[in-house]
Amino acid sequence: MKKKTIVWLLVVAILSNFLCIASASEPDPNTGESYYILYSEDGEILAYNMPTDLNQTRAEDGTYLKRTVIGTGQKFHIDCGYHPQTDIWRNAERYYFTSSKTVSVGVSFAVGSKRFNTTLEISANVASNVTATMSYKADQNRQSKIRVYSDFDYTVYRGEIRDIYTNQIYQTFEYVDLVKTGEFFKVEYKN
Repeated sequence: MKKKTIVWLLVVAILSNFLCIASASEPDPNTGESYYILYSEDGEILAYNMPTDLNQTRAEDGTYLKRTVIGTGQKFHIDCGYHPQTDIWRNAERYYFTSSKTVSVGVSFAVGSKRFNTTLEISANVASNVTATMSYKADQNRQSKIRVYSDFDYTVYRGEIRDIYTNQIYQTFEYVDLVKTGEFFKVEYKN
């Protein structure tokens, strides 16, 4: 242990002519770990000990996002409204869709008392059956649109915006990630 300390002090002494420690924190009360970031003279991060990888979540304002999973689950047959590419009433004989192209649709759902509004990627409308992977027949004598329903797995996270130097929490919020497990289209007619 003593040999490691001497080597570490020697390395710090040698590097102190070229580098500076821009910030260090008091030990984290939960883990006892001290966090630091070692910068070069031109501001480049050379080394760090932080609770998260700075290269992936570090923001230019000196914060990072800490996320914690607080819930998971599944939702089935959630109404996503009308397909964004068939949002006007029309006299169509058939609707074609392909899963090789996608468009975003809004989805709103509740988990307990919390409501989440987000988007989901669904199959895109195409003009012909050549590239279509799905087809829906409609009564050409009536005006119609396509209604979208979806199944998905969800993960709810608590996000915390924290200072990269002190680990102080600036903001907390909840958000959700979705993984679509099914999509369903239904022809709806104008009254």
